[in-house]
Amino acid sequence: MCSFYHEPWRSWSEVPCHIRDRMFTEFRIKCAWSHDLEAEVWTVFFKKCSDRFFDLLRTARENNVRPTWILDDLWVNLLEYWKSLEFEKKSRQGREARMSEKGSSMHTGGSISMETHRRRLAKGRPVTHDEVFEETHMKKLKDGTKITWVETRAETTHVGQSNQPKRSSWTCGLRQLVECIRGEPTALDQSLVSIILLLNCVVLILLHIARLMWMSLSN
Repeated sequence: MCSFYHEPWRSWSEVPCHIRDRMFTEFRIKCAWSHDLEAEVWTVFFKKCSDRFFDLLRTARENNVRPTWILDDLWVNLLEYWKSLEFEKKSRQGREARMSEKGSSMHTGGSISMETHRRRLAKGRPVTHDEVFEETHMKKLKDGTKITWVETRAETTHVGQSNQPKRSSWTCGLRQLVECIRGEPTALDQSLVSIILLLNCVVLILLHIARLMWMSLSN
């Protein structure tokens, strides 16, 4: 997606349709799927692109560092926009809208799944649910130091969860598996998919053999 960024698009909605079509065409060359899934793949692909586009620009803005895929003149244009009153107004409206939603909770994790955050924190060691929650619900300085909760509800939720009995390892493992499947694909995810497809093929072959045996016995 980054290789297609040739204009100072500030959001996914500004990316022209013909550029989106080229992205999908390139994706189609690398991947294959059933024709029946075309509409679903199309929808999921562009939803992922939209989320990823937002995260990439937000990370660049917060770090104030130009990514290699953004040209110098485009970066200057983006910086001017991010400093404008228009952008500040939209950001404030967005924050207020998120905070006003019933039952919602603000977080700093963006569209990245909790499982992805867990894997990034792991680095070869077990990671608790509390660590992931703090990572995604606390404001941080540029050096990564956590300073305060993004809102009161986040702190209240964290305290309530800390006081609850710890879940069994089976429950935690099952939850992580579900989050893994819903999150970004990994080598493990791809291996599981391959195994499932292989098992499906084996079942179909066995059913076919059973059908042939039944036909031969009937004759």
